Amino acid sequence: MFANKLLSKKKLVASIVAVTLMLSATPAFASKLTGTLNISGSTTVQPLTEQLKAGFVKKNKGVKVNVTAPGSSAGIKEVQAGKVPMAGSSRELKPAEVKDGLVATKIANEALVVVVHKSNKIKGLTQAQVRDIYLGKITNWKELGGANAPIMAQGRDTASGTFAYFNEHFLGTEKPAPTVKEFAHNGLVRQAVTKNKNAIGYIGASYLNPSVKGLAIDGKAPTKKNFAAKNYPVIRPLFFVTKGAPTGLSKAFIDFSISAAGKKIAKKDFMP
Repeated sequence: MFANKLLSKKKLVASIVAVTLMLSATPAFASKLTGTLNISGSTTVQPLTEQLKAGFVKKNKGVKVNVTAPGSSAGIKEVQAGKVPMAGSSRELKPAEVKDGLVATKIANEALVVVVHKSNKIKGLTQAQVRDIYLGKITNWKELGGANAPIMAQGRDTASGTFAYFNEHFLGTEKPAPTVKEFAHNGLVRQAVTKNKNAIGYIGASYLNPSVKGLAIDGKAPTKKNFAAKNYPVIRPLFFVTKGAPTGLSKAFIDFSISAAGKKIAKKDFMP
């Protein structure tokens, strides 16, 4: 009888230890969260946000996540106004936005790719050539070794973080030529280039597909291998922006995004 009691105590202790170990091994972001999280912002960050959302809600079935993409600047303004708790951004915060209490948490990196129509013979450009095209100094493809045809430059609108980054990186303090046609979404730029054999545009690397040709920049081709090795001249950070330090569901989502599980998701189309 004493032996049976001793055996029962040992089983109880073993069970307690097993439960303790199981609980300690459970990730913090696997807790039973509930509620709705609205995320606005960048069209560039949107594909990554959707991928992260799938992983996050799988671990937190009580949470609903809504994702919209009016553009980086538009999303940041929504955070400032208290309309949404967080937004994706493909540009860094401006000094005035930081002063207003906004906080940007880096979640990944992405390349910016210059694209042309599939039939275009041009295989690559220098950064200086891209600059001159968007400043209106180079206006015909024959100046670059291509066909005798006008260059139709496509770009993003001013609500876009991609617009801000492209201008800062390629144009510096100068403004793009008034002939550059502006679009509200990466997908719309790609579509415009697909439809016009004389067009050139720029998009986030996650939007690059066989419908357009990605150009090498300074001899570096826009390939996943080059992106992963940071062997490409136009790579930018991506952020989630919150009003103050992230809290609640925003913090849980951002914590998941920068965790090992989140970085594994980002590796598919982005760079952690």
